[in-house]
Amino acid sequence: MTDLEQKSAHKTQKNEGHLSLLSAIKLSFHNMWASKVKNFLMAFGVSISLIAMILMLSFGSGLTGYISAQANEYTSPTFSTISKSGKDRHGNSIEETSASMLYPKTFEESEIDEITESINEYLEENNNNFRVKNSGEDKNLTYGFGIATMGQGSISFTKEDSSLKSGSIIYTYTTPPYYGETKVISKNGHISGENEILLSQAACKFFDVETPEEVVGKQVTLNVNFKAGNTNVPIVKEVTVSGVIDVSIFANMLVMYVDYDFLDACVKEAETNSGLEPDGLSPSLLFVEADNQQTKQMIDDYIKTRKDLSGSIEEQLEGMFNEMLSTFSIALAVISGISLFVALIMILVVLYMSVSERTREIGILKSIGARKKDIKLIFSTESFLIGILSGLTGIILSLGIGGILTIVFNSLLGFAPIKMLWYYFAIAIGLSVTISVIAGLYPSSKAAKLDPVEALRHE
Repeated sequence: MTDLEQKSAHKTQKNEGHLSLLSAIKLSFHNMWASKVKNFLMAFGVSISLIAMILMLSFGSGLTGYISAQANEYTSPTFSTISKSGKDRHGNSIEETSASMLYPKTFEESEIDEITESINEYLEENNNNFRVKNSGEDKNLTYGFGIATMGQGSISFTKEDSSLKSGSIIYTYTTPPYYGETKVISKNGHISGENEILLSQAACKFFDVETPEEVVGKQVTLNVNFKAGNTNVPIVKEVTVSGVIDVSIFANMLVMYVDYDFLDACVKEAETNSGLEPDGLSPSLLFVEADNQQTKQMIDDYIKTRKDLSGSIEEQLEGMFNEMLSTFSIALAVISGISLFVALIMILVVLYMSVSERTREIGILKSIGARKKDIKLIFSTESFLIGILSGLTGIILSLGIGGILTIVFNSLLGFAPIKMLWYYFAIAIGLSVTISVIAGLYPSSKAAKLDPVEALRHE
């Protein structure tokens, strides 16, 4: 036999001892099917961690989307709202007494001028031709006011049976300039003007009526305290309910909306009656009507650079809720990470036990020419397939649980705060395969190092 024939025969013999990837997959499937109950239970155990992770991400995405949608519904795509944050330009909290914290932080005219000039400079630096204007025919800056009046304000009226009904106003808010008649949910209602107020949906419960229409036209007595200097100025006024308005998160609270000019006139009248110089109402809110959404976003971006300024109450609440959700999501992510680590240990233990149970099989494979890397390939393939099985199980169960929760939430809340995105499932599969392959490294290495003679003697 020539040298070439000897090399060819040796190569053929060596190739016959090789284990192809396809053969490894077939053998792994056979072994997994032989222990199908054990492998399914292991995959189910891992899938529990994946289900928790998918649902956590889905809840976070769903709630964030819902809060953002609610905030956007009650704001405007072209109006920017500016309020004071209670901090200075450097982000330091401004010291306040407990009494002063109950009153809104208002703007002086000099502060409004400074903010207007700063916004215009920012727009100019960013090559935007829009300019905020506080006077003239093309004025696009208007004033607003909002104050938490719980314990300081009330609405009362005399019912048909002559009994007096009274309730505390939770929040007094001037009607934003972008609120149109579409926000008024009472069919015969309208945006409030002079000697009129709008009430939230809670007014229906307050007035003991079934529909918003029954509230419209009611004559009520308004009693609210405002602060002028160091003096409380009480406003007592007979007003008419012009309509019921949908105010989203305030729907179940007694919130009053009032025209800014009318409220300003009421404050001046109350100051005069109290013997004070009538300064009138200082705005706690500024509304800028931009020319388009891009400009509005640019103004909002500038507001975020100022530690002493904030957006609308809806935007502030959105930010607060999103921050809470972010913290909550991080906590759940840590818990999910711990459970995934436990799953990794579980896979490692099961595969390690599998090596012990299949010692004779490994010895036989080695005796017929299987190499160390062939044995590693078999066990690595099995761990990979376990990862795929775990991931698919987790995805299927997540979809099922998510569907059930969607039905339950829709029936109880009217909406489902669950939003499953496709890449959550990709993440689940990736993590499942990764932890399974990592868990299989040590067992596969141990199996590859077994001595074939000792393995064949194993009982």
